Amino acid sequence: MLALTVLEQRSRVPPAGRSAGLIGLAGMRAYWLMAAVVLTGCLLDRQGTGGPAPAIDASALDGATAHDGAVPDAGFDASAPPLCVTGETREAACGSCGVQPERCEAGAWAMAGACMEEPPCVSGAIEMETGACGRCGTRERGRACGGCEGWGAFGAWSECAGEGVCVPDETRTRDIGCGDCGGTQTVTESCDAGCVWRAISTGACVETVCTHPLTGRRVCQGDDGVFGCEGGGLGVRTCTCDASGVFSGCREFGC
Repeated sequence: MLALTVLEQRSRVPPAGRSAGLIGLAGMRAYWLMAAVVLTGCLLDRQGTGGPAPAIDASALDGATAHDGAVPDAGFDASAPPLCVTGETREAACGSCGVQPERCEAGAWAMAGACMEEPPCVSGAIEMETGACGRCGTRERGRACGGCEGWGAFGAWSECAGEGVCVPDETRTRDIGCGDCGGTQTVTESCDAGCVWRAISTGACVETVCTHPLTGRRVCQGDDGVFGCEGGGLGVRTCTCDASGVFSGCREFGC
């Protein structure tokens, strides 16, 4: 600024004649050129040295953490939902055909034990299953072990075997024979747990009989064969009674 002031004062000195004017014109140009150089220097002094910017140590940025404003690792997503609920457990596959216990810690699955490499069954083994069917019968079906793949699906059921004659708790009523003269009686039966009929009530035996008037022997409806003749001879004597139970007489053969 001091040099610029001196130049301005010298430019105002009046020239002495023509020679002095020519010399003053050349001097003016030199003065203004010097003023431009000085002015440029002043501007540079105000704006700084104009030297190269100091280098930035990149290693300082490499060691920055989330606490000093550095960007966190792109592989971590803090907004991602948890994979599980803390405290949950499960079994995960491991090795060739093993299982390993896992436990949820802080929303992620973590190992909770050693890998168990034992297969679930012996390869080629057959397992049979028995089930009830029909009237107290049984049936079977089987499945095979595939080693590391575990047990396969069960096959079809076999035919029902060993069935009884009825269904448990079933009831029925029927007439059965009774007495020695072809009588009948009504019986009510219930099917037990072993699928067998058991009588729960029995009616009276109904049969048509009569009594021989001489011997007092019971005579059934129809022929009642008796060895021996009435008079003591050898032969066969048959006596009958009718449908109403009245004695009808006897017939002798070979007497």
